Amino acid sequence: MNYISPDACIKEAKYIITQGHSSIASGAQVLGDRNNGKPVISLGKYTVLAENCCLSPSLRVAESSLSSGNSSSTSADISGTKSGKFYPIKIGDYVYIGARSVISAANVGSHVLIGSDCVVKDMAVIGDGCVLMPGTVVEPYQKIGSYQILEKNGLREMDSGIECIDRFCELQFQGINSHWPFA
Repeated sequence: MNYISPDACIKEAKYIITQGHSSIASGAQVLGDRNNGKPVISLGKYTVLAENCCLSPSLRVAESSLSSGNSSSTSADISGTKSGKFYPIKIGDYVYIGARSVISAANVGSHVLIGSDCVVKDMAVIGDGCVLMPGTVVEPYQKIGSYQILEKNGLREMDSGIECIDRFCELQFQGINSHWPFA
């Protein structure tokens, strides 16, 4: 069973796949309308999207459209053209995405905790068991290896804590207000 707040913004649900026990909070945006006629967002089991976060597939623009003479065009300007391709987002199992975070990653592994106000830019890859501390930014195409903690001042290895992340996601889904220090 999934829980989706009536105040969540789900666009083109037929292009969004959930594996079950997902929770999408009030104000969260899941933008399945950015697609190529195929599913573009896949949520694993016990995925929790907190308030006002956003999942939006990455747009890769063909070089020919960028060199067409309009140097001021942005991905938003050309998103409706045939020259771009949307890449799917795959979110693993037991993932918590904090409030006001924006995710355009290619892949977020399982057992991942993304704090509030994080930005994961186009085509980034987050490995299994990672923690992104609140306010961190993952640059486009950046790869974060498994079991890393990303802080504003860099990466560090994680000792343990996967079971804690799993339990936290289960409690969030059940509506129990856990006071996780990173969320």
